[in-house]
Amino acid sequence: MGEPHAPAGVRRHSQLARLGLTNVCLKAGVLLLLFGVACGGVLFLAGPHASTLQPRLAWGMTGGVISGLVVYVIGRIAQVLRARSG
Repeated sequence: MGEPHAPAGVRRHSQLARLGLTNVCLKAGVLLLLFGVACGGVLFLAGPHASTLQPRLAWGMTGGVISGLVVYVIGRIAQVLRARSG
């Protein structure tokens, strides 16, 4: 009666693998990038109304994007090295 379903952990792993997020550095890099984009979006949408938060949002945007890119690139390099060795 119906097909057997894979456990939730296996389904989640296959969904993340389909996106190319196979190691923790890639996942963390994407999360940091999303955080930076979210801070930039709030900064852009709030404009002058968020004058007290502007410095923090600007630091969050800059730090999130730069650190996200660095961590993501490190994850991709690790993924390529792992694929070549194994």
